[in-house]
Amino acid sequence: MLSLSFVFALITSQSHPPVEHRGKLGTWYWSSPGGEAPSDDDDAGQEVPILEKVGDPYVRLPQRTYSVPARVRLSSLTSVQVNVDAQGHNVVGDAANEPSLAVDPTNRNHIAVGWRQFDTVTSNFRQAGNGYSLDGGMSWNPHQVFTPGTFRSDPVLVPDANGTFYYNSLQQTFYTDVFTSTNAGLDYQLVGPAKGGDKQWMTCDRSKSIGRGFLYEHWSTAGNNYNGRQFSRSVDGGTTWMNPINIPGSPIWGTLDVAANGDLYLCGLSNGNFRFNRSVNARNASVTPTFDRSVTVNLGGAIIYGSTINPDGLMGQAWIACDKTNGPYAGNIYMVCSVGVDTANPCQVNFVKSSDGGLTWTTPRTLNTDTPNVGASHWFGTLAVAPSGRIDVCWFDNRANPAISNSALYITSSYDGGATWTPEVQASPSFNPNIGYPNQNKMGDYLGMVSDGQGANIAYAATFNGEEDIWFLRVPDDIAMPTNATAIAPSPGKVKSGSLSDVWSPDGNSYTMLSASDRKFGNIAAAETYFVLPTTDVGSIKVKVRGTTTRSTRLIVWLWNWQKQIWEGKQTADWTGGSVNNTTITFGPGVNPYVYGNGTVRCLVQSVDPAGLTPSQFTVQYDQIQLLFG
Repeated sequence: MLSLSFVFALITSQSHPPVEHRGKLGTWYWSSPGGEAPSDDDDAGQEVPILEKVGDPYVRLPQRTYSVPARVRLSSLTSVQVNVDAQGHNVVGDAANEPSLAVDPTNRNHIAVGWRQFDTVTSNFRQAGNGYSLDGGMSWNPHQVFTPGTFRSDPVLVPDANGTFYYNSLQQTFYTDVFTSTNAGLDYQLVGPAKGGDKQWMTCDRSKSIGRGFLYEHWSTAGNNYNGRQFSRSVDGGTTWMNPINIPGSPIWGTLDVAANGDLYLCGLSNGNFRFNRSVNARNASVTPTFDRSVTVNLGGAIIYGSTINPDGLMGQAWIACDKTNGPYAGNIYMVCSVGVDTANPCQVNFVKSSDGGLTWTTPRTLNTDTPNVGASHWFGTLAVAPSGRIDVCWFDNRANPAISNSALYITSSYDGGATWTPEVQASPSFNPNIGYPNQNKMGDYLGMVSDGQGANIAYAATFNGEEDIWFLRVPDDIAMPTNATAIAPSPGKVKSGSLSDVWSPDGNSYTMLSASDRKFGNIAAAETYFVLPTTDVGSIKVKVRGTTTRSTRLIVWLWNWQKQIWEGKQTADWTGGSVNNTTITFGPGVNPYVYGNGTVRCLVQSVDPAGLTPSQFTVQYDQIQLLFG
């Protein structure tokens, strides 16, 4: 028999609609080959948690009371309440959770957030809450819920490339509606019904491909009106939708992203593991999309349902995002999920990446680095990739006291394609997730994050007011800026005018970046480091690299443009295998964009197998990376 906090790794069948089963685990929905409900001890079927459906009637309290909304501060970070009334006040006695947000890619000050709105905690009847900010999240303006008195859930917001916001909303019928706003969330119009189903997700193609502007929707096999089919596409801004099709592996509880060339990626939980699917023709409006690549991905565990922290909800969903830059990590695909491992590690945030279009994936890496085996939960792990290629991951975390549920928001970032990560930063005060329930014992199933060149925008539910409310937090890019080299390099040297300084330790020890037995970088070896200059008045920068390689390789050196928030200035040199190689590459004159306000220069050095995509094994050893400026 399964326990309530089991690691949820069983997926619904595609061929039959769910039937209700009441047993020792509570209320579940079941799909089995015969459509019948199994016994309580029958583990042969495939179970799913309670679906999004009406439980309590719609109730709106005739009189409301209000309080001043809090601005919760932790160090330099301030969270601002989103679900406020027209005067900016907190509404006492309501509840809000499961936020999703959209940030206008043409104006990052324009932000919209959607959430599950409960007008009173005495009823689990929810509606489509929404609010907007025109000042980068410093203040929030409410908008009336869509179709008041209509049950709605699972909000998903995405922008298109021009700043139009799309809001996908689940109805009790397990169909979805799409609303759109062309003025940053001030007003929404119902575009029309979409397809959809329970736990739907949506994304918009913002690439420059022929699919630019297309909307893609993916949902669960449970709460499904299409005999298990899970995917649809709109080529006209959500007005009409394609007849749904099947997805290989039937993944659930996952998300989607579109690559720079218009390739579509989606992920989810599938048969006890995770599944990655790719479509290279979804961007072609004249064909029915097909998925040419479907790969099982090991994320080191599975999604949990039924924990003490979030009793009636998931501990997180699967997130996928890719690097859309033309920089050194262009095309990388990343996946993150809070997964259950064992009783000693009830939930941790794991990360994997692919550098070959999703064909192969790295070994799972746990991003929460607190003391293991103490029973802490790291839940609602969420992934976003900035236009610069920076990867941000945030989650809720009760590491401070694993014996209780009180949690805080944490965040970490990677500037080198996921090879190394900044130390986790606590981004919010602690809160109790087990209070303020709207007659439904959960904080939702996810939080929302969108990253831009200057930081991460996060919408999350918390109980700072003693009830569930939605909060917005902006985490600046440099909040966790490492003071040492971020990749596989020791502390950077201090540079004096006109002289060279070693990146490596004073004894000159070399460091093996890539070996035949440890191919962490595929066919690329990389080291990222920071130099701190005594002045920002720099005319040119010379980067000197000394090292050896077992075969001919190509050296690539990049500098980080702090103004544009991108890697650029790419310069190359060929190295000869079996020889000691000394290369000096000059940047400048005119290198001010590469020098941060405190004098920091950020440098990335790569050695690439000239065979290109052929992952040949070779060894690269960097003896020194030095800096000269003048």
